[in-house]
Amino acid sequence: MAIISKYAVALLACSVFASTHGFTPATSQLTVANKSAATTSTQLYIIGPMIRKMREDKEAKSMPMANPDEAKVEAPGLRVGANAWKWPPVWPYDSNFFKRKSEMTGKDNANPMMNMMNPMEAMEKKDLDEVDENNFDSLKWWEENKEVTTDLDERVVAKISAHYSFYLRDGMSVLELGAAENSYLPEGLKLNKHVGVGAVKSQMEANPSITESFVADLNDVVDDEGVKCEELANLGRDTFDVVIMANTIDFLNNPREVFKSSWRALKPGGMMI
Repeated sequence: MAIISKYAVALLACSVFASTHGFTPATSQLTVANKSAATTSTQLYIIGPMIRKMREDKEAKSMPMANPDEAKVEAPGLRVGANAWKWPPVWPYDSNFFKRKSEMTGKDNANPMMNMMNPMEAMEKKDLDEVDENNFDSLKWWEENKEVTTDLDERVVAKISAHYSFYLRDGMSVLELGAAENSYLPEGLKLNKHVGVGAVKSQMEANPSITESFVADLNDVVDDEGVKCEELANLGRDTFDVVIMANTIDFLNNPREVFKSSWRALKPGGMMI
């Protein structure tokens, strides 16, 4: 009997709704629809950021975190500590992050409508783009300015050397990217092999630690593959215990590809500093 009563109430509600709204004039229906749409938009505007924040918090909790045991084996002074974000689960930068402003707003990305409205400005911009800095030849610049040294502050050198001393051991094979006349290695360290990859051959030849070297442009890459350099590829896979790169990463336009080449060169369990 209770079930029948519930159905009866439901049918009555449907009947009342049909009688009041079923034959509502079209203009009234549109008004109701517009109000509903406006309310929905407002709700999405308010709720959207909340949902996004909840999703980000959930993703953050699932990231790999350093544990106390891992923190203990890190170099003093650069220790991230326990419960710190250990590494990004995916590459955290988009393709524009390492581009110059002129690369993102150059002629290839210009708004054609704006060019039509301001033809003179578009022509001037085209002239600038054709001579733009994106065509900068770093190897040519370094060859013409080989007397420029890469001296660092003594305190910085001491910090780098101390950091290296925590990880590097005698007999290791090391690949150095961005090599020059000084590698800032700990005094007395005896490596089995130290290959330098840099911009100026004469600078690397002046480095007493480097056993062999060659010139390569670390910004000349193949997307999603690595540095475009046959000599670097010929070093082989799983070759080096450690890859070091000091005072260089901030000059890279495509660091991900450089990391890919480093990954291939490293032995299993190797590290990059």
